[in-house]
Amino acid sequence: MPASAPAPTLSAPAPATAPATTTSRLSVDRTRQTHGSTTPITTTTQVVASDGSAPSGTVTLRDGTAVVGSTKVGSDGRATVTLPGTTAAGTHQLRASFVPATTTQSGSDSAVVGVTVDKASSSSALTRGTTAITKNKAATVTVTVSAPGVPRPTGTVTVTSGGRTVGTATVSADGAGRVTVPVGTFTRGGTYVLSASYAGSGNVSASVSKRMIVVLR
Repeated sequence: MPASAPAPTLSAPAPATAPATTTSRLSVDRTRQTHGSTTPITTTTQVVASDGSAPSGTVTLRDGTAVVGSTKVGSDGRATVTLPGTTAAGTHQLRASFVPATTTQSGSDSAVVGVTVDKASSSSALTRGTTAITKNKAATVTVTVSAPGVPRPTGTVTVTSGGRTVGTATVSADGAGRVTVPVGTFTRGGTYVLSASYAGSGNVSASVSKRMIVVLR
């Protein structure tokens, strides 16, 4: 009787190795910036793996659900994203999310860090229009609104004379902060004191011009 073949040896599959957990910690160099700033807030996310391995992957910074920016994690486990200078004025809730490049590490989200963006300051300048202001002729003045870091401020300007509104106009985005305001007709001689006020916008604060004195004879 022939000898029976040896039974095959079955080996159990090696247990799957669970990915190392990671922790992401978000920090900011300061908690306030101004809209239009050339030195905006810098965020740093530190990613640490539970097994001590170097984190590999990408960090995405979000403001609520909106993506602010993404960058790869460096060899030191850090990722830096700058908050844009154009970020709207108001309160913002930032969170960083780490997405690993391999299956040996898990992803993680940081805690929320709140920052505030202040409105840009503005200044308003009132000047005479292209023609001189004379009695019994329709007059105009020019209002120029300037705001650091905001090349095209928008909003409403109001021109007053003696506390009475004599003209209003809208500063549009294509006007580079400058607008011509009709101020009506001055029918009587005398001294008129004009001033312009800018109402501000969601990202730019209000301002009032210096007075302009007009003498009509």
